[in-house]
Amino acid sequence: MQLLSRKSVVLASILIMAGAIFFGRGLWNSGPKQTDCPPVHPDTYCVFAGHQDYVDSVAFSPDGKLLASGSWDGTIRLWEIATGHQVLVLKANHVRSLSFSPDGKFLLSGGCRKFGLPHCDGEIKLWEMPAGKEIRSFYYKNDLPWVAFNPDGQMWLSSACMQWRRDEWDYNYCVESEVKFRETRTGQKVRSFYDTNGRIDSPTLSLDGKWLAYISENSSVRIMNLDTGEVTRSFSVQHERPHLLSVA
Repeated sequence: MQLLSRKSVVLASILIMAGAIFFGRGLWNSGPKQTDCPPVHPDTYCVFAGHQDYVDSVAFSPDGKLLASGSWDGTIRLWEIATGHQVLVLKANHVRSLSFSPDGKFLLSGGCRKFGLPHCDGEIKLWEMPAGKEIRSFYYKNDLPWVAFNPDGQMWLSSACMQWRRDEWDYNYCVESEVKFRETRTGQKVRSFYDTNGRIDSPTLSLDGKWLAYISENSSVRIMNLDTGEVTRSFSVQHERPHLLSVA
């Protein structure tokens, strides 16, 4: 999660609930608070209400002025941090993942365009900001893709399961996933990496763009060297019922 500009919030927390986003207070500078967004609790800075279903993803714009939220209600909503006002609504089906480009000119969304059994068909949309114009779409079969911009903004990545298998208890599990890099300007695929340990969830790039961290099917955190495509580190969670959701 990106932090807001130092003129507003130095540290903040967000709680996502059904149809609303609670933006928690952080460490403030000594200047006056520039907001007319009504808090609902002493520790709550602002509540962004408007979604009609669960909110699955949020992302700050690089300048810290906007917050994008993606929901099961099939929309992406853009909010002004200072006022809590909703400034834009984009139609995008079930949204699971959001990412702003480093210059704030583009927004990526990954989600589900068609539910089916055992999985849904996914889609990725590239939006031009601040107008919210959809300029490109990509489709996946049988999985919801994650998306993230490269730190230089010249490329972006998506990850999704490419091959599923059903076990003896009729449970479907992923046996191979792909991380795919595309050029932001053209949408052309640049390169791909594969992992045969299952799903690749919550992919996160290092600031220099050389390393990729993600959650694997067995609830381990894996780190891939993007120069070679080799997984160089793996961290396992020692817990009775490990279930990792996100890494950063």
